[in-house]
Amino acid sequence: MERIDGTAGEIIGARVRQRRLHSGSSQRALADLSQIDVSHVARIGTGVSNLAVSTLIRVSAALDTTADPLFCR
Repeated sequence: MERIDGTAGEIIGARVRQRRLHSGSSQRALADLSQIDVSHVARIGTGVSNLAVSTLIRVSAALDTTADPLFCR
């Protein structure tokens, strides 16, 4: 089982960042596909900003996944 440290926003943000990097996407590309500001993508990736459910769905779709893998491993 994965050890969970940090807030939910930090954990989900780290998973978003990991998937983005694995896919080779830039923050700008993810922002454009998710229809959010690039600075918001940066804040999500560092856990500074939490995601609204609607944003989580758009980010997940832009990463070609569902929200499930961003919540749990």
